Amino acid sequence: MSGRTPSVRAAGAQQISSQVRAQAQRHGHARILVQLRRPDASNLIARLPGNGRRIVRRFRTLPYIVIDASSAALDALEALGPDVVGITEDRILKPVLADSVPMIQADQAWAVGYDGTGMMIAVLDTGVDSAHPFLAGKVDDDEPLVG
Repeated sequence: MSGRTPSVRAAGAQQISSQVRAQAQRHGHARILVQLRRPDASNLIARLPGNGRRIVRRFRTLPYIVIDASSAALDALEALGPDVVGITEDRILKPVLADSVPMIQADQAWAVGYDGTGMMIAVLDTGVDSAHPFLAGKVDDDEPLVG
């Protein structure tokens, strides 16, 4: 038994996984991604225990928030009913070649002889985070763009 008293869940409430609950028990908090019914999270955040949560990120146009939540905040989120569409652990998922190749149909391009030889790819994105671990050593921002 976890030691917490069971609560009555509201109709439509999201159940939080046992892995997320265990993480909150071990570390005092769990980092979660909360999908909301509407993008405005102010009302929802106000209903969570103030000392049991830290807002990590709010998205302006997407109905998601990232929260470091205590067990008490997890309980409160679980009881919010239809205002919360989903609750999942917020973690980095690295792409797997076996999944991404068929997704972008690279196998079909390879089958007709395209292999990328002699090609260079450039991603022009003013919103890139060049310090992100996935891009370490791969971003060349020293060369000025020439029209």
